[in-house]
Amino acid sequence: MQHGYIKVAAAIPAVKVADCHFNAEQTEQQIKQANEQGAEIVVFPELGITGYTCQDLFTQQLLIEQAEQAVGSLLENTKTLDVIAVVGVPVAVDSILLNCAVVFQRGRILGIVPKTYLPNYSEFYEKRWFASTHHLNETSIHYAGQQALLTALRHRRWRKVRHRNMRRRMGTQSPWHLFGTCWCRHRLQSLGQRRAYRQARLP
Repeated sequence: MQHGYIKVAAAIPAVKVADCHFNAEQTEQQIKQANEQGAEIVVFPELGITGYTCQDLFTQQLLIEQAEQAVGSLLENTKTLDVIAVVGVPVAVDSILLNCAVVFQRGRILGIVPKTYLPNYSEFYEKRWFASTHHLNETSIHYAGQQALLTALRHRRWRKVRHRNMRRRMGTQSPWHLFGTCWCRHRLQSLGQRRAYRQARLP
């Protein structure tokens, strides 16, 4: 901290859907880069360890286990770094699956924060795979070889904030997979308009 300010970095590593080993390696590289550049906190995308668009693969136990192993490797390989990292990963608790942010530093999990307000409209249908934490009490779970505190954020003022505005806070809730989709849609619309214009000018 310098002059009362904390340097926070937002990182977007390369991601392969359902390839937790590759995604963890890319995340590790950017954690080390953030640490070298003096960041005190580095935040990664939602479900970045598995990829946000795994869809029904989230119901596969193998994917959930590989995601936990990937977090374990991150803990081991970054235990000498001072930077605090926040990564997105699905976490199974008893019989439910939670969309979580795992916060860790120097090889220790500082906490696991599950997502409470799940979007279920337009292109978002997270309730198909994940459970909300409205009625989940603070609990300790065994994850990636450690005991970690799982705490849901349910502050009253958060309830009044629309989902898209919540992304501006320090969190992993960012639909990174939609940026390319939007660009592609606008590009196709532009090409279609040009084609129609050319056809209209033909004799």
